[in-house]
Amino acid sequence: MIKNLRMRYGSMVNDAKTLELVHNVTLQLFEERCSNWADAKTMDLHGALDTIIYDIMGQVIFGGNWTDADKGKAIRKEHLYLIEWSSRYGMEVLKEFSWKNMMKAGSDLRKYFASMKRLRSICDGMIQERRKAIKENPKKFENDRTALTMLVTNKTSAEDPSPFFSPHLAVSTCIGFLNGAFDTTHSTSFWVFYHVAKHPVEAKELIDEIDKLFQGTQAPTISQLRDCALLDAFIKESMRLRPTVPIGMRVPTDDVEIGGKLIPAGTCVLPYLHFRPGTEAYFGPDVNNFNAKRFVGDSQAAVTARNKFDRFGAYGRMCVGMTFALAELKAMVAWVLHRYTIELADPNLDPEMIYEAGVFQPKDHFHFVFKKR
Repeated sequence: MIKNLRMRYGSMVNDAKTLELVHNVTLQLFEERCSNWADAKTMDLHGALDTIIYDIMGQVIFGGNWTDADKGKAIRKEHLYLIEWSSRYGMEVLKEFSWKNMMKAGSDLRKYFASMKRLRSICDGMIQERRKAIKENPKKFENDRTALTMLVTNKTSAEDPSPFFSPHLAVSTCIGFLNGAFDTTHSTSFWVFYHVAKHPVEAKELIDEIDKLFQGTQAPTISQLRDCALLDAFIKESMRLRPTVPIGMRVPTDDVEIGGKLIPAGTCVLPYLHFRPGTEAYFGPDVNNFNAKRFVGDSQAAVTARNKFDRFGAYGRMCVGMTFALAELKAMVAWVLHRYTIELADPNLDPEMIYEAGVFQPKDHFHFVFKKR
């Protein structure tokens, strides 16, 4: 069942037409909303990326700008509340136990489940509306590549035309797309732009490569960005140093030995994916420094670095949205770097990260300076 689900998810978000849509929508929204970034003296980039990425997700997965639609605003309200609540609840009590926190625990929990119920209800309503619309006018949705339509039209098999996604599974999948297409991309893109500002020499090399792909006002194609080795390497190096999802989960099916310790089959293992001892063997002696070129080329060191890059997982547990995320990331980075140079308002800043709902986010929304090129 799990393998079948992964295949379904992958087919919905990673086919060529969907990826082309991601690429085009990303370029379009950045063109519409980011042309004035140099007007402000400094800018809260984390906040600026928030609504853009939310609407990229909305257009590609659900068919419209979520910040404009009533349902989108309602979902966003519940979504952000649940993210913040899951980051605070329990952790604050454990960090600073008090009777006040304990007395609030019950009511906080009730509010949390009420918010979850509202979110599921809104998503269920959207799915039912789409199902009704398709039934009334199927031709209108023949070429529709949004995940919402595919959740409704996906069949069990060629022999069995019944819906693959039950009502409960469809709602859960809808919410899963919401989390996977927003939080992680938001965090990853922010840290990529941070490393662009922090490492201007390396960024200048990347800018030169990106500029070659633009033909006047014509943006690069998705294939051209996919083939830009330095762009891919820059994103990888940013994720290596500031991992989006720092904690994974694996359950070995056989007894394994890790670091001299026997891990029995069936044990839930939570590997921490940030800095680990011994990674010099994979990424070189400068493992603590930013060096995107460690991933570039045909040398044995570069091949090893690429093979050991694990931020999207690996093998059967690799992130099903990896190509979706990379198409979006590469389009936005290319658009921004072709138009702006980016600096930190505080060049000496070494920002602290916080673990928020499974994702590394900046503790403080520090500011950037954008200058038109």
